[in-house]
Amino acid sequence: MLVDDEPDVVYLVATELERRGFAVDCYTDPILALQNFKTGLYQLLILDIKMPRMDGIELFNRMKKEDDKVKVCFFSASEPIISKWKNLFKDSSNKFLFISKPISISKMTEQIEHFLGT
Repeated sequence: MLVDDEPDVVYLVATELERRGFAVDCYTDPILALQNFKTGLYQLLILDIKMPRMDGIELFNRMKKEDDKVKVCFFSASEPIISKWKNLFKDSSNKFLFISKPISISKMTEQIEHFLGT
């Protein structure tokens, strides 16, 4: 599942992931993503941290109540935000990936593939 409030980012990332063989459910609205989240369906959540209505951290916290095994990739254009959350989640580094924007789509998908072990 990919959630980012910027439609262009969603399109670019989803297109590259699909090209590499991943199935991707895309959302630009975190509330809608939460409503459609299904336990056990997703191998990875890719969540923008800064979004209107609900940020990626809150979205993740709500989703993990339903599925605490899913891995998460947080990404943001704000390095201080990435650093803050990376430090808070450092004890669970095998379940979390943090990516700073801007990043090339191919580089991002390579990091995701490595993180998932594919």
